[in-house]
Order: sequence, then C-alpha cells, then structure tokens
Amino acid sequence: MILAMINLIDKGDITDGLFDIESMKNEYVKLQSHYSATTPYQYPLYFLENESFYHLKWNENRVITHTPSAKLIRENVKYAYLDNALWDLLQEQEMRDYFRKIIIEHYLKDDTK
Repeated sequence: MILAMINLIDKGDITDGLFDIESMKNEYVKLQSHYSATTPYQYPLYFLENESFYHLKWNENRVITHTPSAKLIRENVKYAYLDNALWDLLQEQEMRDYFRKIIIEHYLKDDTK
C-alpha cells in the first residue's frame, strides 16, 4: 500500500497529502498484477493504521475489526494520510525512489523478471 501511495505522489495525483481511497485501491490493484501480492487492498489500508506514520480519516469513530471488508472501508473512511514528517520526505523524488527501492528489494517479488 505504501508503494501505491508513493506512485500516486509520483503521478501528481496527490498534492495535498490526502489519499483518496479509490485511487489507493486502483493503484494497489495495478501493483498486484506486477508483484506476487494477493492480499485484498482493504487489509493493508486498514491495518497500516497501527503504524504511527499512517492515518485514516474516519467518517465518525474508528471501526475496530479483525477482518475489514471493502464495504466497511467504503462506508466509513473518508481518506488516508501520512504524518507530516513522512509526507515532507516523500515530496522529494530522491526519497520516493529510495523508499520504492527498499520496498521492492526487501518485500516484493517482481514477477516480470
């Protein structure tokens, strides 16, 4: 999901730090076809909120669940956003490239090679 967010910044789709859930989903699905990823988008989108740098803007109160559904996300989350420090870092192309490289080399398998 973080790689999808980096790609959206690269494309210029995100300039205000607020990540549209549908855009994140679409970019994540594109990445799934390139890498060996089979996890439904709502899982990383939801569970990343356990990290201090990633946040979801809920319509009302945060919904606590062990199995977030696409419907739950669609109906309860307005957008995602990163903390200010990470957002500021990702404004630099060099940092986006660095994070992308680390994520790909250490966590993803490229199926096109």
